[in-house]
This record gives sequence, structure tokens and C-alpha cells, in this order.
Amino acid sequence: MTATSKLSQITTTTPNPATTDYAVSVLSGSTDMLVTYSQVATTVSPIITLVSSQVPVINIAASSITTSLASSQIPTISINASSVTTGTLSTAVLPVATTSAQGIVSIGSGLTVGSGTTAVSTALSVSTLVVTSSGTVTGPSIGVGSASTGFYSSGSTGFGISINGVNKLDYGITVASQVSTPGTFNANVLASTAGVAISANTGVITFRNSSTQILSPGSNVFQIGPLATSTPSAQTLQFQSGSGTNITGVNTAIIGSLGTGNTTSGNIVFQVGGATGASGTTPATATTAMTIMAVTRKVSHTAPVTLPLYTVSSAAALSGSATGDVAVVTDALAPTFLGTLTGGGTSVVVVVFNGTSWVAS
Repeated sequence: MTATSKLSQITTTTPNPATTDYAVSVLSGSTDMLVTYSQVATTVSPIITLVSSQVPVINIAASSITTSLASSQIPTISINASSVTTGTLSTAVLPVATTSAQGIVSIGSGLTVGSGTTAVSTALSVSTLVVTSSGTVTGPSIGVGSASTGFYSSGSTGFGISINGVNKLDYGITVASQVSTPGTFNANVLASTAGVAISANTGVITFRNSSTQILSPGSNVFQIGPLATSTPSAQTLQFQSGSGTNITGVNTAIIGSLGTGNTTSGNIVFQVGGATGASGTTPATATTAMTIMAVTRKVSHTAPVTLPLYTVSSAAALSGSATGDVAVVTDALAPTFLGTLTGGGTSVVVVVFNGTSWVAS
């Protein structure tokens, strides 16, 4: 449309256009356009409002945007994102893009940050997060709180937790297919009922590079030492001792199963392996050697009891003997029942300490 040659009609309904705003209706062919003029001093600034059918589609190459506009000069333009087809926008002309709904902004098939820091002020929810960098113990690939604290891996076989650049817990890094920690593992810090549960039948707790083991070869069986091998090692069950000058040791209690009400408690039974008979690989059968009876507290032996052997003189020299102690002397001379012992003989007799001396029984 040029000058007035295309104008077929101009009308105004405002009686005093010199002092107030007024509207001009422009009719061009079959298209109406409403032009509103605002009167400020002697300057007239037009504001053109187009109906939706009259809004053009503008294709802009990003490289064409070369300068920054003052805020008073920036028009409001709505452009379909698909219209920006080529080029790269410089940071000086990039608009601030915000969204309050998920799924509105999509950058290719993912989000890539070449440098700098991406900050998220609220919870980040993703269906799958893959960090392709394995990281190291001093520079974990996922940091928490600092660049030296977080998570790292050793490819697809190991995963570790680093704190201030030091490995604190890992799976498959220190030892293949095992969980390792250089410190103390305490499972009783989160709740009073917490603990360590090994549900596998072949589970083993090892110490001293696996030279000491605790395991369960069967239900309700607690074993010290590895499973049976052709070269078994002697095992020792030891309790805490004192350390330092004149530190008194403490008692060790072995408590059998306790009953309730009018029932009896369980005995403590000591078993050893008996002879197997024929040569071969058949293991010996555990056989009871001694039983400490519940309630009566009597001790029952399944074989003769071997008492310590003394001479008459060495028995007399024993310190700390108490009334009722029993021993055996091997050199009694003509002993008599409850009589005073004389050495130098050949008689082997059981002797009892009567509170003053040993006498033949």
C-alpha cells in the first residue's frame, strides 16, 4: 500500500484530535485495519493491531541479529520457534527463556553443557541419568558438596565412594566382586535394630586377609575357621585381656540355653571326634566327651578322668591347695586310708587335701 493512492476511506470519530487520542479506520480494498494514534505534544506514534489472520510468518537467520536494542526500542514479536532455521545466536542477543511446565523446552535428544556450571535450584527428576565419565578417587564423576567428594567407577566392574579424595567404600575396585572399606563398618548407627545380615548359606566373614574366618556350614551352626580342607589350621577362641601395668583380667562366661517356668535348661555338651575305623575320607563322628548338667551342675564324663600326677614331696609343696582338692601321687610308701603320706615308695594312690595336708584316700 503506497501513500494515499490506496486509501479509499479515512474516518474519525474523535471531535478534537489535536488534544486527545483518536482512532482512524483505514479501509484498503476488502481489508480493514485499525490504526490508533496517540497524541503526545506534537509527536504522533502509531500503534498497529493486527488480527491473527494478518500476522505474518517471519523467518530470521540468527546471524542477522547483530546489535542489542534498548529496552524502549524492543517491540513485542511472537515468532514460531521453527522459523529460526539457521545460524547461531550470540550471547548478547539471546533472550531469557523460562518455562513453568515440563516438556516445553527440548534441546535435540538431550542437554549438553560444554563448559561452565548448570545450576538446578529445585529437585531434578529424570527417568535415566548416565554419566559417561568414570572419574577417579580424587576427582569423582558425580560430586557432592565438593569436587573431591562423590561417586566414581572403574568401568562396568566397580563403583566407589570418595570423601575428600580418599576411597571410603567400594565394590569391585579394591577387590574384585567384593565390598571393601579401609575403615570400620558400623551397621548399628541408623536404628537400634540394625545389624549385619548374611543370608547366603556360603556367606563368610573374614579377617586378616582371609586367614581367619567365621562361617555357618549348616543351620544353627557357628564355625570358626574355613570349611574342611586337606590342610586344616589350628583355631583359637580367645577373649579380651588387660593391657598395661597390673591390669586384672576379667571373667569369661559361657552360658547354656536357659529354660522358663518349671522346665529345665539345656546342658553344655563338649564333643570330640571318635576313631573312624577304616582308612579313607569318611569324616569322624562327633562324640560327647563331657557334659555339664543343667540344674544339678554335675559334670559327666564318658571316659575316665585323668588327674595330675605328683610325688609326695611335690604335692606338699603345692601352694593354693584348698580342702577337697584331688590329685594322684606316684611314690607313696605303705599308704593307709586318710593317713599321712610318706614318699619314697612305689604306690600310686589318689590323695585328697584335708585343709592341712594331703592324705591317702
